[in-house]
This record gives sequence, C-alpha cells and structure tokens, in this order.
Amino acid sequence: MTSAVAVDEVVAGAQFDVGADIVLGAFYTYRQIGTIVEDLSVDGGSNYFIANPGVEPDPAVARQLEQAAQQAAELAARSPGNEALQAAATLASDRLNVYKAAVLFPKPQRDYHAVTFTINKRFSNRFSVISSYTYARLLGNYPGLFSPYVNQLDPNISSQYDIIDLTANRNGPLNNDRPHNVKLTGYYAQPLARIGGTLTLSLTFTAISGRPIQVLGAHIAYGGRQTLILPSGSGGRTPMITQLDLHVGYDQKLGKQAKLSVFVDVLNALNQQQVSNVDDEYTFSIVDPIVGGRPADLRYLRPSDGGQLIVNSNYGQPTAFQAPLLLRLGGRLSF
Repeated sequence: MTSAVAVDEVVAGAQFDVGADIVLGAFYTYRQIGTIVEDLSVDGGSNYFIANPGVEPDPAVARQLEQAAQQAAELAARSPGNEALQAAATLASDRLNVYKAAVLFPKPQRDYHAVTFTINKRFSNRFSVISSYTYARLLGNYPGLFSPYVNQLDPNISSQYDIIDLTANRNGPLNNDRPHNVKLTGYYAQPLARIGGTLTLSLTFTAISGRPIQVLGAHIAYGGRQTLILPSGSGGRTPMITQLDLHVGYDQKLGKQAKLSVFVDVLNALNQQQVSNVDDEYTFSIVDPIVGGRPADLRYLRPSDGGQLIVNSNYGQPTAFQAPLLLRLGGRLSF
C-alpha cells in the first residue's frame, strides 16, 4: 500500500536578447505532489497504520483480502472456542478495513505555480544588472514532511494525517505561500590601473511577501495548535519584507597566479526590522473547527466542553523580526 513520495514538475521558459547586452526572460514552473506516506488511524488514535492517504484501494487486492477475511471468519465460526482461529479472523478483518480506510482521508495536495520575468544585462562597460520578479502560489492541504503549525519534524509520521478530525480546514495557502518576490542586483567593477587592482561595488534589493497567518486552537486528543479553526490562511498575512544589501570589494594581483581579495558587506543597510513571524494560536481551549468559516464566525466559537473560551492575548503579535543591520568584513587569498 505504501510508496515513496512522488512529485511531478514542469518547467518552461524562454530568453530573448534584445541587444545592448540585455536579455529578457520569462519562465513558468508547476510542481505537484502525488502520493505521500503517513501514519493514519481510524479508531481515534488507538492504533495506527502506514499508508498513502487518499489513494483508492486496488480492486484485485481488496478482493483477495475480502476472500481471506471471509474464509477466516468461516473457520472461526466452526470452532467457537478456538482462540487462535478467532484471532486470525480478527486480524484478517482488520487488514481489510485498514486497506480500505486510506481512501477515507483527503488526498494530499500541494500545488506550486510560479511565473518569473527576468531582465538581465550581461557584464559589459564595467557593470551588469540581474533582476527578476516572480508571482507564485503554493496552495493545498499538505505543507510537507515538516508541520509548521506545531513545528513538528517527524517525516511520514507527523500528526497531520493521524485522524480525520485533524484534516479539516487545511485547504488553502500553505505556510510558504509568498505570492510576490522581487530581486534586483547591480554590479560595477572599476579597474585601478596604477596599482593593478580592481574595485567592485554591488547593490542588492529584495522584497518578498509575508506568509499566511493561521487561526489555531487545541484538539482534545492532540493538544495545542492542532485544530485549524478556520480554513488555512484565514488570519491574513504577515507584512512584506524588503531589504537593501551593499558590497564593496577590492582585488589585488600578487604576481602572476596569486590574488588578494578584501571586502565589506553591509546586510540590511537600512536596518529595517519588519515583522517576520507572528503567533498563530488563537485560543488555548479545546475547540472544533468551523469548517469553511470566516473570521467573523469566531464570535460564535465555543470550547468543545462548553466552558469558557480562553483567547490567546498574544494572537497575531510578533514572535520574530527581520535580522538587523549586519556588517561583515572578509579577506581571501587565492593562488
């Protein structure tokens, strides 16, 4: 029943030289996950089995298991006091039920679509420019082997598919869905003929969309942050992060084969400290998902036990910021 994780990918693109060392490009990338391997349970977490969730059972295999279960049951019925036959009948029945159960879970989906446009100037007249803009979407119900909602790294045995309850409201933008991504780098080299060295200057600007914010609550069996109260991404999105980096370098030849390089990097030169992460845990209470709900529906949210809803006062507040200005000095001797 189990198989390796399968991923299909299609990449297409083209570049066109428009002259003056300028090259325009356009690219499309599509990536889709096929089957995955996860542990599943159909009895509330008492017992687990490894399978491909969402995969239809093979009819031939299902018939073989049905026949085996029927034969085992008939043998057990003929000998009511034979514990070994009774156990064999139970095992055969469990195998059949488990094999058919994988299809009860939603099929994993992680679809990535990206369109990238590039404008590059090849190095000439002592400078070059590399720039790109990507519009991309990462949508589905399965973020991958790492579960970002609870920071769980248990490949193929995470809690994401343990029981059907945990699969509710997972469809939507995934944690790494960042629609806009801009990169621009300019590079300039100035030879210093008198001393035989080269001064290089570069400037890099990046901008990337924030991540989707979730609305998480506790699950009665699995604890905090396991219930997606609203569909994935319903909590909005963290702010876009922009950054400006500078580089100044100097290369000096030392004989025919040796070269000494020294450089200064200024990362996040404007010392921007934008919010990069927030708290997704809306409530510490055990709650049921509001399937297909909207933020306005949170006012009707009640704990599963009928008690008082404990709302996290830190929900949506920053938990991480963009790294501040960093100055880096370096040197390299090559020969």
